[in-house]
Amino acid sequence: MTESLGFLSCPPRSNWLQYGEDCYYFSKEWKTWKESKAQCSALESRFLKIESKEELDFIMRSAQSYSSNTFWIGLSRNGTEGPWLWEDGSAFPPDLFQIQRASSSPSLDCVWLQGANIGAAWCGGYKFCICEKVVDPAAVEQVSYLDRH
Repeated sequence: MTESLGFLSCPPRSNWLQYGEDCYYFSKEWKTWKESKAQCSALESRFLKIESKEELDFIMRSAQSYSSNTFWIGLSRNGTEGPWLWEDGSAFPPDLFQIQRASSSPSLDCVWLQGANIGAAWCGGYKFCICEKVVDPAAVEQVSYLDRH
């Protein structure tokens, strides 16, 4: 039942995947971090916020199926000394994952994910993005009704 639930309750696009009560969108367009954030809003969703090790594992496994694509996520900071914050303003728990820093450039203020790797990059660079939204309860209700009749 979970398979059909996921198909019917997430938006009917090939790039939406369901995990638990959330739907995740893996974009096919290269955009800057700011443009990616706007794309998530346009899809009535938010930039990805990873809230558990289980969710992180799901996202990493899913991202690996997109070969070597690199995805922006909703984690950034304002300047090199600023704290990492999710788009909703909540603090990033450093025990969730490590953010790789490939160079000493001071402008690595937005976070990307590629397979099992997570790092910081210049926000003006072009990458794909991951958006998320809560499963549509109306669609879930419709599936429940169909299952009973």
